[in-house]
Amino acid sequence: MKLGNNALAEWFLLFGIKVSALYILFLFAFKLIAAFNGFHWIELAEAKIVYNIINFFYSGIELHGRVLSNLMVAGKNSGFAISIDDACVGFFPIAAFSAIVLALPVAAAKRMKCLAVGLPILFAANLARLVMVLFAAAFYGLEGFDFFHLTVVKYDLMVLVIVVFLLCVNFVIGKKELMETVRAQKEEQKNNAQQ
Repeated sequence: MKLGNNALAEWFLLFGIKVSALYILFLFAFKLIAAFNGFHWIELAEAKIVYNIINFFYSGIELHGRVLSNLMVAGKNSGFAISIDDACVGFFPIAAFSAIVLALPVAAAKRMKCLAVGLPILFAANLARLVMVLFAAAFYGLEGFDFFHLTVVKYDLMVLVIVVFLLCVNFVIGKKELMETVRAQKEEQKNNAQQ
């Protein structure tokens, strides 16, 4: 049975609505958790991990809670400091990936496998992003920091979300099974129309 463009378009529309609803729910949860400083322990853990990585290359760095200070800027010691806050924990790409995976009309076990694979990858990539921004400051100064922080790393995790999702579809869910959900939706609509 060949699918028409309308069936695929309807499936994507329904899928997009589900993803959007889940993402808005996650954003609401983020605001609620952030309002009560619920990300504090993640911020502390990320600051400690980033500190340990940077300290391997530059022993002058200091860590005070979630604040990394005495960072190198353009190859020189400086008083430059950054604070790992709730926007640095990688919540938005993790929420986007979770919403996309949870909206899929496939078995719960396959969705959980995708989350079990994808979430650690995104968390590790977020840590690498934080380290990269600090290396940009060390090598290229505050202009390099601003460029990487405000431009480059703003979109890298979203690209990774798409790549990890496509890998999950290919290796965990299966393209064939996903297409079967489109066919099943079309059949269900056809049966409902006949009743």
